[in-house]
Amino acid sequence: MAYTRKITDLDDLGGVDYAAHLFQPFIESEYAVRLTVIGQCFLAVRINAGSERAATDWRSDYDNLSYEVIDLPPSVAAGVSAYMKMSGLQYGAWDFLAQQDGTYVALEINPEGNYSWIEEATPLPISASIASFLTGEDHP
Repeated sequence: MAYTRKITDLDDLGGVDYAAHLFQPFIESEYAVRLTVIGQCFLAVRINAGSERAATDWRSDYDNLSYEVIDLPPSVAAGVSAYMKMSGLQYGAWDFLAQQDGTYVALEINPEGNYSWIEEATPLPISASIASFLTGEDHP
């Protein structure tokens, strides 16, 4: 697994020609958000980084993360809802960065994103919501 890292010296990119890479501006953020969407059910978690490594890429340091169930800003929920409808997706694991001014920056949507680690760390009923969606019942 290759984690996000800051590149500070563009003259020192030895080996970059051996594989595909994605370079993008670094986004300063207060915290990350993992949003799991199941049909019309939106389950959002704030991910707080407890180390410099986790602040750069939370996947690199799970032991230094804490989680908090949150509500999305209405504009973010509306945008996600529109995207899900347009794409025809019923499930998606979204990753965002929340900036100091409250702006959310969407990083990606994974239509097969893992959710078990979030469900284990929070009270969110993700598995039950998926089961309810698949059986046509109301979400828990």
